[in-house]
Amino acid sequence: MSKILVDIKNFLLGEKSIAIQAPVFILMGLSVAAIQFAAFAAVLFLSGNRYFISSAVAFGVAVLSSFMLQRHITFSKQTPRNIDKKHSFSLFLAYSFVNLSVNQAIMYTGVDILQMNAFHAQLVSMTFLATTNFVVYRFIFS
Repeated sequence: MSKILVDIKNFLLGEKSIAIQAPVFILMGLSVAAIQFAAFAAVLFLSGNRYFISSAVAFGVAVLSSFMLQRHITFSKQTPRNIDKKHSFSLFLAYSFVNLSVNQAIMYTGVDILQMNAFHAQLVSMTFLATTNFVVYRFIFS
């Protein structure tokens, strides 16, 4: 029982804790969101309002930015030095393709079915995906 309490304490308050990682994750996530949103707006403008293309390009830019920030800043204390970068990037990339599918489904539903503005649909998608990523990233970078 004592080990379980120590594990819970370390999970909540240790150097790899949610209390430390969550605010950093949010800050890095906001940075990535700004990068993704800027890329989305630029490609949307340049492509003549093709939101699927814009969303996919912006998502790719966000994946690369997010991997670098999350691995080297948010989860740097959690990521062992000897972890294979290709393996962690492969997991991250595979999960990102799942996210891309969810992102595109939300974009289609929002824009084509619910008649939302493409920017509003993109914000809904980014918010939804950010909430699930924290838990999954803790696994990928451990």
